[in-house]
Amino acid sequence: MRMIDADALANEIAAFHPMDVGGSAMQTAVMAKVAAAPTVEPDFWTSVKDRLPEIGKEVLVLIPVKDVLVPDMGGLMGNDDWWSTTTYNGMEKPVFWAEIPRGPAGWKWYADEEAKNELPPKPSEEKE
Repeated sequence: MRMIDADALANEIAAFHPMDVGGSAMQTAVMAKVAAAPTVEPDFWTSVKDRLPEIGKEVLVLIPVKDVLVPDMGGLMGNDDWWSTTTYNGMEKPVFWAEIPRGPAGWKWYADEEAKNELPPKPSEEKE
């Protein structure tokens, strides 16, 4: 399947022969098909079987605990070694992961270098 931007396609079709000046019957039919096409949302989660995140990059993870997928923050340390912020008894390795989405516009993002310099140290990083 090939995902496309249906709004951009509709705009291009309309620009090719504007509807308001008597567009063709074929153009009208194509525009109706584009408008009626189902919307496909890309899957947010990536299976660890398909692809792994960059080593050392913080990501969202889904960890199976019994028969429940538990969301957490974590990352790949190397090979097949993962870390996460929560530990459950008998915790498995993540089975899915996703990039952490950027925050709202106008805010600095914690992963950007200039923002990192403005953050106070984590308690584990403070010098005694």
